[in-house]
Amino acid sequence: MNELDDSALRAFITERNLALIGLDESYVAKTVPKAPAEMRLLILHKSRYECTAMPDNLRNESRAWLAERGYQRMTGTPLLPEGELPE
Repeated sequence: MNELDDSALRAFITERNLALIGLDESYVAKTVPKAPAEMRLLILHKSRYECTAMPDNLRNESRAWLAERGYQRMTGTPLLPEGELPE
């Protein structure tokens, strides 16, 4: 990877992480503009739950949100037991 690619990747990761931390629906709307609000939140929570770069408290918050609504992981498998997080 060259220096320009590395810089672009770092910028993407920073933008993504900030969007996941803040549950920024406008970030998701850039790629799926017609998705309803519930779908945008679903995308953000599933992503935040799976993302190892996120703080555990936010990942657990997203797990709870997903569990309350009966959702599974983005892999199509059940959520891990409470207190466990994907690695």
